[in-house]
Amino acid sequence: MGLSNGAGLSKAVADATYLTPATAAAAYAPLGSGLTNLFNSFADVDNVDATETNLISNTLAAGTLGANGDKILAYYAGKIIPDPMNADTLKVYFGGTVIFNSDDLGAISVTDWFILVEIIRVSASIVRCVVNVLMTPPASIGTQVKYTEVTGLTLANTQILKLTGQETGANVASNHITVKQSNVKKIAA
Repeated sequence: MGLSNGAGLSKAVADATYLTPATAAAAYAPLGSGLTNLFNSFADVDNVDATETNLISNTLAAGTLGANGDKILAYYAGKIIPDPMNADTLKVYFGGTVIFNSDDLGAISVTDWFILVEIIRVSASIVRCVVNVLMTPPASIGTQVKYTEVTGLTLANTQILKLTGQETGANVASNHITVKQSNVKKIAA
């Protein structure tokens, strides 16, 4: 399973029907001193017209993923105010590579969303990424999980982890995709 780190996480994920912010927090709580908070955000950031908008962009310091097995855990939460004439898309990037693309989220009413990202260093140039997206009420996508391996990185350098939002269609407007909060942590190997 992509999300694993000690008995606390494995048990919490195994016991959870769906991964939620509460089960994710409970799963990582036993990690204690190996967990370092890197970034927090609680300011609303909205999409702008039909452009792909950086909702959250965090630059990891050079060498943050310095040892094989080092992990980045990030979560993002927000709202979508959909229009049936539009398509709303969320993307997550690491090191310039798209590691998650929701395509059309298919939301039919005001929708809360939660994205959990785990990135683990495999070598000095490779990371493996798992992204889990949940929406309430469930949109047509239900729950999505995406695994991606990113190669060709220089992890001794800075790396950018970012979330973008974009709305396309006949009635595009700003402020339809909003990130409400985010958190990025490092988990030492």
